Amino acid sequence: WPLIPTRRLVLVSSVFVGTPTSGRSLSALRVVGRDLVDDEGRHVQLACASWYGFDQKDYVAGGLDRQRISRIVALIVSRLHLNCVRLPLSLELVLTDPIVQAAAVAANPELAGRRASV
Repeated sequence: WPLIPTRRLVLVSSVFVGTPTSGRSLSALRVVGRDLVDDEGRHVQLACASWYGFDQKDYVAGGLDRQRISRIVALIVSRLHLNCVRLPLSLELVLTDPIVQAAAVAANPELAGRRASV
C-alpha cells in the first residue's frame, strides 16, 4: 500500500470491499492489468459516493447530527446499492486532528469528544 508520511502520522491508502450484510468478509483489492480484483481474483466494479463533512468546519461526516451512523450506512448499502464511500479530508483535519464537538454528532453521542481521525 502506498504510504504517505507526514510530520505526525502515516496515512495508508487502501481499498476494501465487503459488508456484514453482504455475507462477504472485507478483502483487499488490487489491480491486475486494467481490472480491479478481490483477493480471490474476482472482478470488482466500484459504485461509489462521496460523503462530505470531514473537509468541513465540524470535521465529521455530514448527517451524524441527525441520523445514527448505522442507519446512514444501511441506506448507502441497501437502498443506494453502493459498495464504496469516498471521505474527503481537509488538510487541517489531518494536521491538527481536532476533537469532535457534541452538536456535530448529536445522533451519535458516543462519537462526541473523540478525535476526528478515529
